[in-house]
Amino acid sequence: MCDAVQLENAGCRVTVCMPAYNHERYIGRALDGLLAQTDTRFKVVACDDGSRDNTYEILQAYELKFGGRLTVLTHPCRVNRGAYRTVDVCLDHVDTPFFVVHASDDFWEPDAVGYWLGQMATYPDTDVLYGRARVVDPENRFLERFHGEEETGDTGEIMERFFEACPAFEPTMFYRRDCIPILRMEGDLAYGDLYHNAILLQKKRVRFYPREVVNYRWHEGSSWQSIGRELFGDRRLQVLERFYLHGTMKEFPRAQFILLISLWAAASSKRDKLRMSQLWTEAQAVQRQLPHGWATEGLWEKAFRSAYIYNPHAHVELLAELPWRVGKTMIRRVPRHFVEGQYVSWRERASRRQRFHILRLLAGLGLNNFTLKNGLAWLR
Repeated sequence: MCDAVQLENAGCRVTVCMPAYNHERYIGRALDGLLAQTDTRFKVVACDDGSRDNTYEILQAYELKFGGRLTVLTHPCRVNRGAYRTVDVCLDHVDTPFFVVHASDDFWEPDAVGYWLGQMATYPDTDVLYGRARVVDPENRFLERFHGEEETGDTGEIMERFFEACPAFEPTMFYRRDCIPILRMEGDLAYGDLYHNAILLQKKRVRFYPREVVNYRWHEGSSWQSIGRELFGDRRLQVLERFYLHGTMKEFPRAQFILLISLWAAASSKRDKLRMSQLWTEAQAVQRQLPHGWATEGLWEKAFRSAYIYNPHAHVELLAELPWRVGKTMIRRVPRHFVEGQYVSWRERASRRQRFHILRLLAGLGLNNFTLKNGLAWLR
């Protein structure tokens, strides 16, 4: 294995940043995957985030195996500072043209580094690569292919789809060094990668690669496994609030409209009428910029889907606010059972005017037994 001098002479091209926390069960597999790389033009900077198990000791034990290519760090007094502050420590040590963040519970295919460098050489104008991941369980058994589709269309269209699912999955991303300032933005966000990816997709040249070279570990400690739907929505909402604060989507009216409707739905779930009024006024101003206004093709469907993440009554509450002529069109774009099901649990907090408005819209689809039986009861 190369020592530090041989590494310098060979031309180190990639810094692998590895934040680590309580992954003694998996980190050995992650490090073995790095030792097995066919292209060795990389170094590893690992920072332990105050693990309470043997993760830090395992990292130290691997230093000799890497022959000078592994630097092991930790926070002062080995305190726990969180994933993004730990990544930040690793980024301080990036002095190569490229870098990648490697979770300490994932592992790579043996040709990952060589493949990424080859992609960058083939497409020299690219700033960021991203692709699909293979999802594996704690015993390394394959579960599914996850995330990553080649994005088509202009940046505005990509931003619209961003509210349903971020197209770029962070564990698969490979960066040029000049992307570091973006990855240091909004370090207090639990889902800071969503914010970073939106900025990267807007400001950098991002390319999809088709190979699956990252194995993403799905286990009880995974961030997506260990939180419920409500906390997941709250963390995404924090990112949307930051988009709103910084005007991240203002350049893209359709995406800005979806953002405003999503925030309106969240405010509605908290009954924050002042915020609802402010956001609704802004959404109306944005829709006036669009060629077809409220009827812009596909826009409301995307807004409904995004709003539902933050408010389980989003469909019926939005329909209750829409002008009658617009609501007649919009209700045909939403599954009727969604509206009827949400209405049952929402009607107690709705005004008589709102209840009547929704029933008129449902009746406009055709008076079925459901509407006939429940209509008068719901108006009381």
